[in-house]
Amino acid sequence: MKSTISQGVDLKGANLKGADLRKFSFRNANFQGADLRGANFQGADLLWANFSKAKLQKTQFQKAKLSFANFQEAHVQGAYFQEADLRFVNLRGVDLKKMNFQGADLRGVVLHKSKLQDSQLQKSSVQMNELQFARLNRTNFQKASLSSANLYGAHLRQANLKGAQLDSANLQRAQLQEANLTAANLENANLKEAQLQKTNLYGANLQRAQLQKTNLKGANLQKADLTGANLEGTQIDDTTRFSKASYDKYTILPFSKKIAKRKKMIKRVYQFRQLIIDRRLRKTKTEK
Repeated sequence: MKSTISQGVDLKGANLKGADLRKFSFRNANFQGADLRGANFQGADLLWANFSKAKLQKTQFQKAKLSFANFQEAHVQGAYFQEADLRFVNLRGVDLKKMNFQGADLRGVVLHKSKLQDSQLQKSSVQMNELQFARLNRTNFQKASLSSANLYGAHLRQANLKGAQLDSANLQRAQLQEANLTAANLENANLKEAQLQKTNLYGANLQRAQLQKTNLKGANLQKADLTGANLEGTQIDDTTRFSKASYDKYTILPFSKKIAKRKKMIKRVYQFRQLIIDRRLRKTKTEK
């Protein structure tokens, strides 16, 4: 049974180091400047709580409800946030290096200028987030949901984005050197002027992606879907791989169609007749 604490309780500057507060309710509580190092808030209700300037090293927040909480200027090194509800939490400028957010709900979180290097965000949800200029080098976003996220100018060198959902994301001027974007969904993404040197885009979905003036030297685009993508002014070299990458008449390539054939790219042709046949077959199966 969940323990209950009065809403809006003022614990400013309190010493709760190592306290067992699992499943407690601290809605609207004020923990400003409190010492909560090593405290256990697993499964706790902490909606709208204020943790600004609090000491939260190695504090446990697994599966806690933290929507709209304020962590500005908090010290969170080594804290655990696996599967926590962090929707619309304020983490602006907080040092989040080597943190574990695996499976957490980070939709709407304010991470502007936050440092997330080497953090774990596998299978987390980060849609519609403001991550401009965030430091995310070597961060693990494998299979994370980053649809429509604003990653303008973000530092994502050597980040693991394998299988990540980045459709309609803003990655303009992002630093993605040596990042792993294998099988990532980048449909309609904005990658203008992004740095993608030696980036692995094998099998990535880049349909209608904006890649103008990106640097793709040494990048691997084998089997990538470039239908409708715009690669005008893109920088490539002899080490950029396009083998079996697909394109169509709407794709703007940085080289001629003849060179595309030499690079063993696959041109897709829209076949309206085949589409009608497929629909008729599906209709026949349904009637049976």
